[in-house]
Amino acid sequence: VKRIRIRSVTYAVYSALSAACAVLMRGVGRVLNPTYSEFIAVLSRAQRSLSTENKEALSRFDFEFWAWPVEFDVASSRLRRPRQRPDRDGDAGGRGGPSDWLMKLCAAGLVRTVGVRLTYPGCTGLMNAARARLRSEHGAERYKLRTDSGYEIEVFFVDKRRSGGSGDNGSTLVVCCEGNAAYPEIGATGVPLDAGYSVIGWHHPGFGGSTGLPLPETEQEFMSTVLQFASEKLSFQLRDTTILAWSIGGYTASWAGANYPELKYIILDATFDNIEGLAVKAMPQFASGLVRESVRLEMNLNNAELLC
Repeated sequence: VKRIRIRSVTYAVYSALSAACAVLMRGVGRVLNPTYSEFIAVLSRAQRSLSTENKEALSRFDFEFWAWPVEFDVASSRLRRPRQRPDRDGDAGGRGGPSDWLMKLCAAGLVRTVGVRLTYPGCTGLMNAARARLRSEHGAERYKLRTDSGYEIEVFFVDKRRSGGSGDNGSTLVVCCEGNAAYPEIGATGVPLDAGYSVIGWHHPGFGGSTGLPLPETEQEFMSTVLQFASEKLSFQLRDTTILAWSIGGYTASWAGANYPELKYIILDATFDNIEGLAVKAMPQFASGLVRESVRLEMNLNNAELLC
């Protein structure tokens, strides 16, 4: 037993030393790499002052989005903000028996572990491969926004007002809400871009460089922040803003339509009226009761209720 303990300690020490050496070698390699040194210098300048020149220089590098400077913080917004709330079934929330509390606990655990990742598989770390093409072909600018709760949103904006576009389409902003496994670089943004509209594409919570989990209240907060950014930072009035939504993106579009009636219009494509039926069909029959309760309590994406 003593020899086993000694060997375990020895292996642990060797592992720690190996990890420390790897980190040290990576650090030395980066210091000696002129490209990395240039990147650090550019990033430092951009974090001090994100001027047009500094942002252009920073955009030439591909790096983790957490280091990108925040360009719009909704805390400083002057636009009216609806109160974000989770869409939960009112009747379910009023019960207080022990079995109901146990069901609520199980529902919350199911949604925050498996459920949200089945509903939004794009938040599991898939790569967004077309960013360079979006920037090179359409001149897309990358932004980082911060919500009231401190979440960060990765946003791409293409301004067609400068280019004239198709007629005067560039004066209308189309905000695209993607599906559950889609990204703005390869999603619904292509249609309005080809038609000459100005376009905003944004990543769902947990997608790309955006943080958080795509729960209803977080999705609402993201949508509200994007609209405030468009109004205050990009100077697009709500009456000149429309929303194009695909699949599960129809939820955030429906919520925006219900809370921002000044919007020009919304377009919903291949979406649903309520996610409950889809969720029940996707899970085993024996779990249908728990699935229904989980949707009602934690992920009540009820588009029909918002639009009617």
